Amino acid sequence: MMALQPQSWSRIRVHPAPLQIPVSLATKSTTVAAGFLLPVTTPVDKAKPDKDASVIPCHLWFFNICLHWDDINIFGWGIHLPPGIYPPGPPPPPGPPPPGGIKVEVSGTLPEWPEYTIGPDHQPTFPPEPSKGQCTTKSAQLCVTRTSYSVTQSLQATVTLGSQVLSTCATVYLGVMPDFCINVMALPEVASVALKCKDNCYDPTTSLVYQKDAPDHLAFISWPPPSDDTGTYSFGDLKNRYVFDDSGGKDINVYILDSGATIDHSEFDDVRDRVRWLHVGRDQDDEGQYITSPQPEDDSMSRGENPKAHGTAMLSLVLGKTLGVAKNANPILVRMPHVARGGIDKADFLEGLKMISDDLGERTSEEPRAIILLAIFYPKVIIRPGRPDRDITTEADFEPWLENLQTLLANIESKGGLIITGAGNDYVNRIRGWPVSLGSTWDPNRIQSMIVAGGVHADGSYASFAYDIPAGLHMSSLPVWAPARGVKVAQGVLSILGTAPDGSIIDRSETRNSAGTSDAAALTTGLAAYVMKIIKDGPGLTGVRADIPYTLQGIKKYIIDDLRGRGSACVPSPTCASWIATTAAPLPAPKTPLELKPPVCNNEADLPGHADIDGGFQEFAAQSFCEAHEAVKIGPSSERYTAYSIDPDGVHYDYEISWIKDCVTTVGEQSFVSPVPAQTCQDILKNAYKNCNNGGVGGYIDAGCLRYSFVGGK
Repeated sequence: MMALQPQSWSRIRVHPAPLQIPVSLATKSTTVAAGFLLPVTTPVDKAKPDKDASVIPCHLWFFNICLHWDDINIFGWGIHLPPGIYPPGPPPPPGPPPPGGIKVEVSGTLPEWPEYTIGPDHQPTFPPEPSKGQCTTKSAQLCVTRTSYSVTQSLQATVTLGSQVLSTCATVYLGVMPDFCINVMALPEVASVALKCKDNCYDPTTSLVYQKDAPDHLAFISWPPPSDDTGTYSFGDLKNRYVFDDSGGKDINVYILDSGATIDHSEFDDVRDRVRWLHVGRDQDDEGQYITSPQPEDDSMSRGENPKAHGTAMLSLVLGKTLGVAKNANPILVRMPHVARGGIDKADFLEGLKMISDDLGERTSEEPRAIILLAIFYPKVIIRPGRPDRDITTEADFEPWLENLQTLLANIESKGGLIITGAGNDYVNRIRGWPVSLGSTWDPNRIQSMIVAGGVHADGSYASFAYDIPAGLHMSSLPVWAPARGVKVAQGVLSILGTAPDGSIIDRSETRNSAGTSDAAALTTGLAAYVMKIIKDGPGLTGVRADIPYTLQGIKKYIIDDLRGRGSACVPSPTCASWIATTAAPLPAPKTPLELKPPVCNNEADLPGHADIDGGFQEFAAQSFCEAHEAVKIGPSSERYTAYSIDPDGVHYDYEISWIKDCVTTVGEQSFVSPVPAQTCQDILKNAYKNCNNGGVGGYIDAGCLRYSFVGGK
């Protein structure tokens, strides 16, 4: 789960203030129709006349030039042209802007429009959409910077909105003829087979496929339960195969509100052309200045200090070519901007939700229309070693922020949006944070259909984080548990992938191991898209019951009730209804169990006058230390492993991992990076700092026979 430091936030209010508007469109030809376009901010359902002009929706088969941001809504375009037949060519340019405070810029080359007719009554007529495969799609950036906004309310009147300086960009899409669209080819690693049974097994048809050499988290998802037909499977019986229906969530829209994605990664080769972007504000440089170039379609967290590329990881788990659950879903990336101070501002988070709500339109729907992944967590209490904890609920801006959060999520739900989030990674008995708390039973404003995902390990045991759930829920009633340990995700950090002189990435297939309930939420999102498609079209031979209502609650209830085994969920197939983890025969009780012990904290008095410790750098240095020894195993005769890091302020961060003298456990060696079940090197070293209230100077934690030590501030 991407835990974020909440930033200050204030309501956006409307105050009229006139401002001159420069507007520009770039086209690939200097020959244009004699006329102009004006934006229309009231809903437009079809092409129609409007007195002496024509109105068209912002989305037609050959273009998609829509913008919904804050109070700005461009639902259509007014065409001011005389009646006649207009040959293929560039679209009309923008007309004289009305007074107001919006600057609209389109960067990139807009393709030509097809031939169209403006009738004597100003009824616009366009040719029908060509057959599939007869057009390609190109994109451009529509950027808006506003102090006070004035735009056509109809073609005869205007309305002024405004107040503060805000900036955003959106991607617009246009069709190009007569180029031939790319055909989707069958993946070489996917074959048409049936999962082998123990005996007397049901034989699936070729509507089920399996992915060879699937990562563990996908094999877990298709792990079948014991039954009269299949007997009992061990995880090894799956041989890293992911069994799934080849519909794969086709045509299901999935909004991912995150940092975008490093879209040139090979995991996205099959979805790159159907990704749609919504941008929340413009990126900042390291000095905090807005970048005026078109908003990049990348991962805003792929660069800067301590890059994480969180959005890239989430997208790969939802629908990546080899890592994702619902490989055919339609991704809509709601990209949070890169900011100099890092993280995601609370106001930007609300802005992203507003864009999703607007993008869903005005119509309410009991039927599911989209899935919204919110792998973001704002904690109630921010723990600051050596300083008082910060409770954000006591801050002046919290109540209005929460009120707006509740309203926006409720609006999204009312329009058919299924919201999925993670339980958080705070390692505490009672998780309190947002948006997850709005899925709790005690809150009268709860989002009824929200799905909250907790984290499990391969054996079905709870992960070391998210082992408890928001107040008002109980362990047994947390809706879904999904993989959140050792999950393989696409690497999106540019400094690791490498970039060529032309800006392309060098290593397009790099992956990394990830942990956290963000991963659980992303996998659950992919599962929901997969299930939503099957229930919408009819279950066929997938094993899904035919009586599942196609509603948000119906989808949620099916995932919870039918796909829930021993605290887990899976992709339905004739052999699969839930994960089941088998249990090996118990080992004799060891002298030292393979488990984690409580931290032993250093005495702060032993480090008088120590420097302040930066929690972010401590975690970063621990991660670097652990990742450098991924293949190492440590035994009684192994050397000590040490690392000494110095932050930009000259503060020392010292790490050591070693075998405890004369210690005996059930194994001869332990893994450096994963010494005991459900625990990782990085998390243990992080907690040796975080769980000691001694000004940040740290301590040590024993994991079986390995001691993980951190000393800070020397």
